Amino acid sequence: MVVTSGGNGPCRAGHYGELSERIMRSIGKDIEVIVFDSIYQKPIDFIKKVNRVNSARLSPLSIIQLVRFYWRKLQALDNLERLSHKVRPRELKRDDTTKAFQQGIEWIRKAETLSGVVEAEREGLLVLENVPQDAGRKVVRVGIVGEIYVVLEPAINLEIEEMLGNLGVEVDRSIYLTGWTRANTFGHKDNF
Repeated sequence: MVVTSGGNGPCRAGHYGELSERIMRSIGKDIEVIVFDSIYQKPIDFIKKVNRVNSARLSPLSIIQLVRFYWRKLQALDNLERLSHKVRPRELKRDDTTKAFQQGIEWIRKAETLSGVVEAEREGLLVLENVPQDAGRKVVRVGIVGEIYVVLEPAINLEIEEMLGNLGVEVDRSIYLTGWTRANTFGHKDNF
């Protein structure tokens, strides 16, 4: 079973589920692909899909708690990444921001409770804020826009945000995973 998200409008993300299934079948794998689209488009279908992937038969309350926990981890990661985009072009010593960012990611990864995630995020943001930097340095700001997978995945976009930051460019990205998920799952257009 493969579980993935869908997408609305011209976004290619809406095609990834079908494409994954076709690829797997072409190599002889009989696999079920479950695509989660907005809960508001087809709420009954959404609930059926949740039940289909709930092999542990968790209670609805347990599912809500898990979603809340992992959603908070995603928010923390997005917040660290946003700050790294501001700090990196101003850092005094190259790679200090990247090291601080990686440390924050590791703390968030290891967090096992909601309060642990909040604490890990707080510590990660603090470490990033404390990277020695030239706050007065004038930097160029560049917006990154495009298809979600290309924008979000460093392995696909050749780590363009880090590269630009190392060149003294502050990156302002058009989308983060929490904003895209909120817009495509719950219909909210804010991208925080």
